[in-house]
Amino acid sequence: MTETDSCPYCKVKLSTIPLHKTICPSCKEPIYIKGDVETGAKILVTKSEAKKIELDNKKIRLVTSDIRFTKEYLFKRKNESKKAGFEISIGDVIWGLYNERVAKNIENYQEVHMLYYQMALFLNIEGKDFSNALHESKKWELMDFKRNGLIKNIKISTVSGCESCSQLSKRTFLLDDAIKLMPLPNKNCTYILDGGRPGFCRCYYIVDISSYK
Repeated sequence: MTETDSCPYCKVKLSTIPLHKTICPSCKEPIYIKGDVETGAKILVTKSEAKKIELDNKKIRLVTSDIRFTKEYLFKRKNESKKAGFEISIGDVIWGLYNERVAKNIENYQEVHMLYYQMALFLNIEGKDFSNALHESKKWELMDFKRNGLIKNIKISTVSGCESCSQLSKRTFLLDDAIKLMPLPNKNCTYILDGGRPGFCRCYYIVDISSYK
């Protein structure tokens, strides 16, 4: 990133500050105009920097969908780490907060289930392997059903987009068997969520009401 009147590649000062994507008259590289992730101030950035800003904004939108986290709080944590001598990314801050919340709410199985699902979404945005987070999400969901004490059977409900997942539609499992076998997330899922890696299984469990005592 660079001063608002200079090319982010060659650092040559521009005669006018562009309002939209443009080409540097000196080095011929594409210049992007983006809002700073923290302040929102318009800055001139390279193609790779523009992509990073877009990804960081997606991560922030994901985590701030939970009203207990705000953008201001995320950057407060980031800046506190910097003052302590640790330069960390906003992604590191978010991942740390997720893990803190899991540890804090470990007795709330439904909350942990949802937190791990959000962690899977976060990893998908980063282009990283989300399979373990998805697995943990489904595991804690089943544990929550087990703790209920009344549920004996569960069914799988599927979402269109994957042939392998469609074959699981309406399959019924004894709850104890589902906990042992972990049919979800579907290991053969091929669905790609928002341009991430294949295999983001969106199937979910529903309670077989006939299984209530």
